[in-house]
Amino acid sequence: MARIVFKRDKTGRYVVTTFEEAHTHCLCEESYKPFLKVNRKLDVGYQQFITKCSKVNVGASKSFDIYAEMVGGVENVGCTQQDFKNYRREVLAYMQGRDAQMVISKYLDIKCDYSDMYFEYEANEKDQLARVFWADGVARQKFCAFGDVVSFNATYKTNRYSLVFVPFTGIDNHKKCVTFAAALIAKEDVESYCWALRHFKIAMGSIPRITVTDQDPAMKVAITKEFPETRHRYCMWHIMTKVSDKVSPDLARNEEFRRELNDVVWNDSATSEYFEVAWKGVIEKYALHENAWLKRTYEEREKWVPACFENVFMGGLLRTTSRSEAENRIFRTNTNKHMCLSEFFIRLESTIRKQWIIEADLSGACNAQTPPFKTQLRIEQDAAAQYTLTVFYEVQDNICVGCFDCRVRSVKLDGPINTYVVEDEYNKIFTVIVENGTDTTTCTCRMYTRIGLLCSHAYAVLIYERIDQTPPQHINPRWTKTALKNTNVVGNDSLQHARTSSTNSNQESTIVNLLYRCLGLAQGDSSKLEPIRKTLEDFEATLSESGRELGGPDKGKQVIMESYCGVPEPDEINVHPPPVSSNKGSGKRMRTAKEIAMKEQSKKKRTCKTCGLATGHNSRSCPQK
Repeated sequence: MARIVFKRDKTGRYVVTTFEEAHTHCLCEESYKPFLKVNRKLDVGYQQFITKCSKVNVGASKSFDIYAEMVGGVENVGCTQQDFKNYRREVLAYMQGRDAQMVISKYLDIKCDYSDMYFEYEANEKDQLARVFWADGVARQKFCAFGDVVSFNATYKTNRYSLVFVPFTGIDNHKKCVTFAAALIAKEDVESYCWALRHFKIAMGSIPRITVTDQDPAMKVAITKEFPETRHRYCMWHIMTKVSDKVSPDLARNEEFRRELNDVVWNDSATSEYFEVAWKGVIEKYALHENAWLKRTYEEREKWVPACFENVFMGGLLRTTSRSEAENRIFRTNTNKHMCLSEFFIRLESTIRKQWIIEADLSGACNAQTPPFKTQLRIEQDAAAQYTLTVFYEVQDNICVGCFDCRVRSVKLDGPINTYVVEDEYNKIFTVIVENGTDTTTCTCRMYTRIGLLCSHAYAVLIYERIDQTPPQHINPRWTKTALKNTNVVGNDSLQHARTSSTNSNQESTIVNLLYRCLGLAQGDSSKLEPIRKTLEDFEATLSESGRELGGPDKGKQVIMESYCGVPEPDEINVHPPPVSSNKGSGKRMRTAKEIAMKEQSKKKRTCKTCGLATGHNSRSCPQK
């Protein structure tokens, strides 16, 4: 067996006394050397890379693949994929049993530093976390500008405790989803929803004019109790999808019935009088007088039918919870049912910051770009100066339709008001009333009332009267470029400031960007890369020496974990993690008879090898045999 023996002589020098070169086993091949334990080392650089990847929902395996690609192959990484997974397991073990206390400590510290940060929690009698409410300064500022209509809907399977996640969603001036606040609740009962809505009201200082939800009975009671002045609207889509299950099978397959019912319900320009007549007509035509579900749905028509909201602003036609469900889908892609609370809030912050970055990008484009004009009208140029690009393109379409497709058929001058009869491209007649002096415009289509934008009929009249600007009273501030600046609230990005101050991320990002620019400029030239390598090795040696003085690798590992969690390891745990909740969305959902039938229908049925038919028999019992 190969071995070497040293002995120290009288002078203090070491002398080789025994050397056996023969091996009793095969030597390791060169390609295997990087994977030997002695050659593998997961230092602070790898640890920080893994935690940063985890913040954006990149797991240990994918992190290893990315790192391997960055360094030119798996053999150049310096450790294995299993080492990445082991460290990821250490991070989870570090948060085990402390995640609830870490979340509370983190946000209470931020709340002390930033007065506009709103965070509240509640524990049960066993000191286990039961409810959490979160809203930072930027979200509260956005509510002041865009909080006229709010949708909220519960989503499930976002954390290991099955706490129900309830984000409050609206629409900003770019017609993108914006999250105003978020809550985690252990139970979907009236008390929990009341608690969340109460803190929402305190955080925002007011309540929305319209609140859109599904038909959850607990939400209905909570909104009536906590938001008495809001107009509660049910999600139309949830109601209309139940029609097939609530009528006879023959009627459910009747395309004409579905089309007529949809024409009555999904009609934004219909009046309440028209709806009443049209609804009764459909009920009588198809003999649905005794249908209990349709009766109950009709009695609640003021909570979901668009015709009953004819004079109510809906902030971008927010008539379903689809906005909330779209946001929930995004949150679910960044979370999973195995995630602890610390990581859940890390992903929540990351997702919301992406929203803000998209909004900032769109706002920058509005100020930097001039959209192409389709007419020579000054009123179109004035609209481009007022509205965001997304909204302007809709206004531009209305201006073009008003200019080219609508015609003013008659004008009636009656003292302080002028009445115009406008015919559109489909030969439909609309009446537009304009007040003299103020140019305040009212159209029978009520588009401005519903959406906050003038319709093509109104623009047809303004163009007819050679008015070069949209009347200021008809420019809804929520759709303008300066919507956020017009609010009295200045929101501090407390999450970003706290993260920057704790990890000096601005300096880190500058160094990382500088390094990659240098590598790009070197373009693989060894003569240019060698000075970079030597400089970095000198810095590494200096920093390693100072690191050993400060406590060595273990201290560095703890610092990285604390930076990832956003708070030091708690000395005392006052609030424990919650027990696993049991809610309607936390387990497997029971499928309806319709869903089961559709699944069975889609299955490939077993066919007879003799006749080739799938009628339940086989070759032995085939009637054609």
